[in-house]
Amino acid sequence: MRRLLGKFYVRYHLLISEVREALDNQDLALAERLVHTVRGSTVYVCAEGVVNAAARLESPLKHQNITDLETEISQLEMALGPVIGATAAFAEFAQEIAT
Repeated sequence: MRRLLGKFYVRYHLLISEVREALDNQDLALAERLVHTVRGSTVYVCAEGVVNAAARLESPLKHQNITDLETEISQLEMALGPVIGATAAFAEFAQEIAT
């Protein structure tokens, strides 16, 4: 379990900036894939708030309705923050196993 939580942190602690960068580069496919992936992964750490927030962001990305996504991005960031904070302590376990 520690490894799973550590891998979650390592993979997703920069997610919001990665999504914003993809949108800045007009790479909707990448932004959608990032959000879809975190939505699926958060099921394993029982973070229902993140799952729901990611689904609310994924839908307009999928339909290329990107006129104003700031609310959805902010909601995902707020939901993801506590999960990232809680999993940060386990990052060393993911890195120990990787080496």
